[in-house]
Amino acid sequence: LNDAQNYISIHEYANAALSAIPGSPDAYYWLIYAMTNLGLREIARNELRAAKQVLTENDYDDLILRLKENIAY
Repeated sequence: LNDAQNYISIHEYANAALSAIPGSPDAYYWLIYAMTNLGLREIARNELRAAKQVLTENDYDDLILRLKENIAY
């Protein structure tokens, strides 16, 4: 989906993943990644704040690094 730049489907799958596995760092990554690429930066920031509330400190730090490597904030 990423290669096809199908960010809407990525967003849908990430939301489904978070419903099935709350607190999944990977699901948060793809959700924020998709939202950012869809131009929904403020919503992406809100999701990042939500992730900070549920992820461990290490998982959150890893999420931040991964986002910085793959999207321009």
